[in-house]
Amino acid sequence: MADNAQTGAALTREERVEGAVLGLFVGDALGLGYHWYYDLNVLEHDVGPWVTDYLDPVVKSEQSCRYISQYRFDQGLRAGNYSQTGQILFLLLESLVEKNRFDVAVFGHALDGLLSELNGEALSGRYSEGVVREIRQKRQQGIAWDSPDLPGNADTSLGAQLCVILAVLYRDPLSLVDAADRLLQVFYRDRFLRGCQLVYALTVQALVQGTTLEQLDEAMTRMAEIQDVMRLVGSYGSLQQPGLGQIAERPEMVCVEPTKYISLVFGLDCQVTHLLPAAYYLLYRYPDSFEMAMLSASNGGGENVARSALTGALAGALHGVNAIPRRFLDKLENSEAIRSYAQAITRLSATMV
Repeated sequence: MADNAQTGAALTREERVEGAVLGLFVGDALGLGYHWYYDLNVLEHDVGPWVTDYLDPVVKSEQSCRYISQYRFDQGLRAGNYSQTGQILFLLLESLVEKNRFDVAVFGHALDGLLSELNGEALSGRYSEGVVREIRQKRQQGIAWDSPDLPGNADTSLGAQLCVILAVLYRDPLSLVDAADRLLQVFYRDRFLRGCQLVYALTVQALVQGTTLEQLDEAMTRMAEIQDVMRLVGSYGSLQQPGLGQIAERPEMVCVEPTKYISLVFGLDCQVTHLLPAAYYLLYRYPDSFEMAMLSASNGGGENVARSALTGALAGALHGVNAIPRRFLDKLENSEAIRSYAQAITRLSATMV
């Protein structure tokens, strides 16, 4: 498999921003065709041992979630389309660039438009996950976007993925966690889960700003020196989470082969606390290859859409947009618009702290 990485010193901030944003969407779309396989033997039977490109939703299957793939196929989703989460990410990008600022209410207004198209059931839109259905119900009850009654008990990774957009916008860690926590409070009541996702956002931010893998663990733990960052992150242990991925550099101690089975180590399910460790592991496991990190995430089954999106943002920030194979960009839904928005965010971030 070709190595598409560039040396870190040669990368511009714009290339890293584009890499993070496009990597996020590429990861989402890569997993969509074979989403939520919890029996990896069935997964390999249906799509083979190693998928290397986007797939149409697989409909001829014995997997337990095949009805979701069938629904998506019937709705017209095909190879290169992203999920409903991707739609929400696109709305955040679009609203941020159009208004030249981040504002929870502005994003909420844009999201209201999407929610109005849904019927409140799981089989709605491109498939509506629980966190989206709950937000829609509460908005219909008149609960405001800034109300403490809006967030529920979600434990999935939508917030972490949304935080990627803010991580490439803000250059200052405190500004990032302040804005990101306001966004996360829309969806998550639990402070620990918000803290884990803030650490992920800080990790993306550090990589976009040129922090190397060798420097990353120290850069993250140094955040403990910023009192207001720690107030939102919550614990020093959370700051150590990205660095735990360094075990991938010690195969004589821990070796996962093939690496797609990292999903079995940390969990196939949708919990963000299971998805993030896999993404950190793959970031360190493939320090020279965006493609291998991404494909290892998407081929791992379970919640592979979120796992590969989270991994794609990290790997894209590290390696830059030119490390993303051309076939992924050419076939990605709204690829040019996403790239244009990422470029606009680079310009906007120059005016932000």
